[in-house]
Amino acid sequence: MLEAHIFRTYQKDLRNLALQERRLRNQLKQDTAELRRLQAERRERETATEPGASASATKPQNGFEFSTPQNQPAHEPVPTPEPAQPSHTNLKSETIAA
Repeated sequence: MLEAHIFRTYQKDLRNLALQERRLRNQLKQDTAELRRLQAERRERETATEPGASASATKPQNGFEFSTPQNQPAHEPVPTPEPAQPSHTNLKSETIAA
């Protein structure tokens, strides 16, 4: 009885939630299919461009590709600032006098 009352009270909200859920699921299916298609195209391109090279020779084992030092621009070292000198001389004498 309580469930029927809740359903009648929130019928429009529940219908909207179900509609949004269906839309999100459909979008997820489309996005997943697109991702699979793009991954397949990329794999085909990689195998077509370097058919004789092994996978370990073309890709780094950790999944990241870093540039070598000769490809990096030379930067001047940043100077380190000198330690700041305190601007006060003696705090104890100032606090006692005040």
